[in-house]
Amino acid sequence: TLVRALAGERARGAAHTFAERYGLQGVLLVRLMPVLSADVLNLVAGAAGMGFRPFMGATAAGALPVTALVVWLSGSAGRMAWGLGLLSAAVGLGVLGRWWLLRRGRARG
Repeated sequence: TLVRALAGERARGAAHTFAERYGLQGVLLVRLMPVLSADVLNLVAGAAGMGFRPFMGATAAGALPVTALVVWLSGSAGRMAWGLGLLSAAVGLGVLGRWWLLRRGRARG
């Protein structure tokens, strides 16, 4: 398929599994973390049958804050690197915190 040809089998498989498992939350997460590339996820979300409107909603919700941050921080390359790094770290910590809470909840009951 086109996705295999453009992304490679390994990347396609990983992105497809990610899209099926996390769906809209995954799209939002990738959009909020400027250090991740969303190119493969875009193709795989379509191939996995994700609806256009939910995909666009998650894309907008994730891309708008990052775009605003880049515009605001673009006066200085150092400031932009720090800002994007801090945003990625904050989103990563949020994901880890959610994972930890879910794991803790499963262990209890």
